Amino acid sequence: MISIISRRLNRPLVLTGSAKKVKNQLENVFAIQSKNICHKDDLDPENVAMRIPPFPYKEKRLSFLQHYFKVEGFNPTTGKFTENTKVVSVEGNVGVGKELIAAKLADLMGMKYFPDISFDRDYKMDDGSDYRDLNLYLHEDVHYPDYKSALVTQNPYHAGHVEIYSLRMKTHNYMQAVTHLLNTGDGVVVERSPWSGTVFTRANKDLNLLGQDYLKHYWEVRSRAFMQLFRPHVVIYLDAPVDKCLENAKVKNSHGCGEHLTLDYLEAIERNMKKHFLPVINQHAEIFTYKLNEPITDEKTAQELSEMIVDELGESDMDEYFIKVTSNDTKFEDWRHFDTDERWNDLRMWYTRDKTEALEAFEFYPYYVDELWPAHSLLWARHHVTYDWRSNKDYEFKKNRPFREKLWGRKETYDEKDSKNWYIKTGFGADHIQSET
Repeated sequence: MISIISRRLNRPLVLTGSAKKVKNQLENVFAIQSKNICHKDDLDPENVAMRIPPFPYKEKRLSFLQHYFKVEGFNPTTGKFTENTKVVSVEGNVGVGKELIAAKLADLMGMKYFPDISFDRDYKMDDGSDYRDLNLYLHEDVHYPDYKSALVTQNPYHAGHVEIYSLRMKTHNYMQAVTHLLNTGDGVVVERSPWSGTVFTRANKDLNLLGQDYLKHYWEVRSRAFMQLFRPHVVIYLDAPVDKCLENAKVKNSHGCGEHLTLDYLEAIERNMKKHFLPVINQHAEIFTYKLNEPITDEKTAQELSEMIVDELGESDMDEYFIKVTSNDTKFEDWRHFDTDERWNDLRMWYTRDKTEALEAFEFYPYYVDELWPAHSLLWARHHVTYDWRSNKDYEFKKNRPFREKLWGRKETYDEKDSKNWYIKTGFGADHIQSET
C-alpha cells in the first residue's frame, strides 16, 4: 500500500471591503461557477435540472449570428455551468502515473479527460503513414524528431524542435479542453498543462542541449501564445522519488523512449518543477501536492488517491477567492475577469472559432537561434521531400503537381524503396555535405 501525504499550498486569504460590496453583483453569473468542485453525485440537482443542453461544437459551427443576435439555436455559455465547470491539471515527473489519476478524477467528477500529447498521434496521417518515415531520406539535422530521437542522438536541432513543437501541441490540446468546457459546461482534466512545459526546456538547458538564445526565443513564443490562455483552476502535483519514477517509466516505455531516459534528466525535471513551475502557478491556481513513496501503477491505488483528492477539493476555499474581483490577489484572476454572460460568450466564440490564431506564434524561427536553423539547403531538401511524399497521398497535391513541376523545373519523384538519401539523389544539399565531410 502506498503511503500518501497531502499538502495544500495556499496563501493567506484576505477579503477587502470593496470585494464584499460586489459579491451580490457577481452572484448572478458566478453563483454556480464559484462553488467548490465536488463528486459528480453531489452536484446540486436543481442546477443540473436547469442546465442548458451542450452545444455540439464538433458537428456544428458556432456562427456570428447566433452569437451577436441571439437567434434560434444559440444557448448562453453560463447556462451550462455547474460546480464542476473547472479546469484541473495533473502534473508530475515522467513515470509518476499521471494518466491513471487524471482518468480516475475525470470519471469521479463527471469531467472530460484530455491525455498528454503524443508524437505518435500527431505525426501519423489517416492512412496510417508517419512523417517520421521520411527520416530515411533526410539528413539527421532535419529529421522529424520526437522525444526518443532527442534523447538518443543528443542533437541540439532535435532537442530544440521537440521542445517548441511539444509546446505547440500542449497549447493546442489545452485550448481544445477549454473549448469543450465553454461549449458543454463540463469540466476538464488535463494531463500536463502547457505551463509546465517549461520545466523540460530548462532541464535540457541544464544538460547543455539548449543555449541561452534558444531559451530567450522560447519565452518570447510562450508569452505571445499564452496571451489568450487561462491557467487551470486546480493543479494536482504528484511527487514520487525520482529513481522509482525512472524505473516505472522504463517498464511502461513512456512516450516510446523509456529505455533512453536517464536519472540526471528526471532529476533536472523535478528540480525545475519545484523551483520554477509550482511557485509561479501557485499564485494563480489552487495547488494540491501529494507525496508518494512510489509511482501510481495500479487501478486500486489510483482510485483511492483520486477519491481523497475529490474530498479535499470539496473542502477548499475556491468560492471565497472567486469574489475577490477588486483585490490585487492573482488567484483565479484569469477566470474572475469574466463577470457577465456577454464576456463569457465572447470568450467561447474566440476559443471555438479563432483559437488557432494563438498558434501562429510558433511559426517564427529567428536566424540567431542555432538550435532551430540547420543548413538552409537541408531545410530546402526536407521541404521537397515532404511535398513529394504528400503528393502521392493527397488529391490536392496531385492536382497541382503539373504547376509545381513547371515552377521547380523538375519532375516530382519519390521512391519509398530507395534507401538513398533524397538530397543526394537530387543534388539538393550536396555542397553542404561535401563541406562537412
